[in-house]
Amino acid sequence: MPSSVVMAARKAGIPVTICESLDEVLADTDVLYVTRVQKERFASEMEWLQVKDAYRVDHAVLSRAKEDMIVMHPLPRVNGTSFSSVWSFIFLTNLVFHRNRS
Repeated sequence: MPSSVVMAARKAGIPVTICESLDEVLADTDVLYVTRVQKERFASEMEWLQVKDAYRVDHAVLSRAKEDMIVMHPLPRVNGTSFSSVWSFIFLTNLVFHRNRS
């Protein structure tokens, strides 16, 4: 996360925790928002290949999370394991509705 974003959040009184892996916070997470690692933001494909699966959420990851954790996941998923989640569906449905209203 850019330091300017972290500083702005902290200045607004929003607590910010920086960690190296999802496992550090997964058991205490109420809502998990996941997006893909964007290939187009890397200088080379080799750099992207080294990190593209770093934030992959699959059944193994979900098995270590709270049972009632909400997963917000914008689709389509380019490189990931699909999983069913009612909350993901609700989020996506509302997101599409919201985007179409503006």
